[in-house]
Amino acid sequence: MNVMAIPPVYTSQTCHQCLHIHLVPDKYYRSGKNFKCGNCDHTCDADYNGAKMIEI
Repeated sequence: MNVMAIPPVYTSQTCHQCLHIHLVPDKYYRSGKNFKCGNCDHTCDADYNGAKMIEI
């Protein structure tokens, strides 16, 4: 089994559906346990979204 280090930068701010990154502080779409993309309106659990971003 290989292990790969994944940089955590922007994993909680990037939508795993459309890969849009929310860099504007007042447009941050993670609220507690919820994530909503401002680009494609995808909504899911914030931890799930982050996990999908680092999934290989």
